[in-house]
Formats: sequence, structure tokens, C-alpha cells
Amino acid sequence: MACPEWEISRSKRSPRHSVSTLTNRFLAEFCHRYGIGVPTRLARGATVPTRRLQDINDQPVDVPAATGRTHLQFRRFAACPICHLHLRSFANRHQEVADSGITEVVFFHSAADALRGYQSLLPFAVIADPDRVQYREFGVEKSLGAITHPRALWAAVRGSAAMLHRNDPERAGVGFGDGTTHLGLPADFLLDADGTVAAVHYGRHADDQWSVDQLIDINRSLGGKGTQ
Repeated sequence: MACPEWEISRSKRSPRHSVSTLTNRFLAEFCHRYGIGVPTRLARGATVPTRRLQDINDQPVDVPAATGRTHLQFRRFAACPICHLHLRSFANRHQEVADSGITEVVFFHSAADALRGYQSLLPFAVIADPDRVQYREFGVEKSLGAITHPRALWAAVRGSAAMLHRNDPERAGVGFGDGTTHLGLPADFLLDADGTVAAVHYGRHADDQWSVDQLIDINRSLGGKGTQ
């Protein structure tokens, strides 16, 4: 498990000693003491190679898309209640996102079989990355703070309630556990068509990600539909 080095300075500066801060500090110092690696983050202006991947329905997905901008969401495990709540907001406003010139692509660090179900009903590409190949390349890692932050805990409660009260009592075949870690952190990348990172956000906890409004505003501030 990689060490979230960026959280060390933040936790040492913080005047508050919340559970989240203390656990992040402990994890960071433990990682440094025992030499556990630090993920390499991508900064704005970095370039990522174009790649062709397969989604959970075996359809090809070009990352980034050939036109406009591509929003990459790195989510957590298949039945993550926080991810469920968040992706539902993107599904409900998918046309608005598409009309802004943005192609949506979502990664999970679960196997495709665990993702087929309600995820396959989403109106955008969902890619399984159980070996975390793309996660490592984009510097997206894990932290105990992912699940200890109060906002993440509250989002998990709301997301679980939403999943349990769906019309599908089996949650479309998606269970609450698929054997993958619950400590994954989310991340957002907005890529130009040439692979340039136009904007990036690494979440500090499981419910720290761009909303639909934030994504559209960021894209607009960068000049609309991106490089062609």
C-alpha cells in the first residue's frame, strides 16, 4: 500500500486532532518508517499516452477520446455506496456533460464480473482494473483516511440507503463486497484529445471528487470543448 506523503505536511500543520487527521498521520509515518512507496502524481500539463481499453461490456474505449475532452473518474470497489450515489448524479445529467464536449470514462479496481449489474446500465464507459494498472499509472492510491473522514462516512450511509431502496432487491446482482480494498481514494482527470492533463483532482477521502457542476465549470474555464 502506497504512502500518502502529501498528507503528512497537512496533518502536521492542522491545529485539529480529528480521527481522520490522526489516522492519516499514523499511516503516513508508518509508510515512511518502513519504506513503503509513494505514488507518483500527475500534474496539470503532463501528457498521458493514448490507449485503447475495453469496458465491462467488451466494447473498445479510447482514452482520451479523439475529440473534445475526456473526464476520467477513478472510483473504488464495485458496490461502493459512495460511488453509487456519485455516479447516479452523473448518469442523471449525462446529456448535459456530453453537450459540454466531455466524454465520461469511469474506472473501478474491481473485476468486470463484479461490476456487471447496475454499473452496466450507466450511460458511459465503465472499465474494470482489478490489477490497478491504470491506477498506478495515474498515481491513484489508497489511504486509511478514505473511510475515516466524517463526510465519507455520511456519504456511505446515504449511498447504502439508496442502494437498498432500489426497485431491484438484488441490487442488479452487485453485492456489498467483492474482495477488493475499501481504502481506495477517488481521483478526477480532465484530458485534452492529445493526452494533456488539462485539470486534475486527487481526493483526500472517499467522498472527495468533482461534482457535475464543478466538472462543467472547469471545462468552461479551460475554453469549452478542448483541443480537437
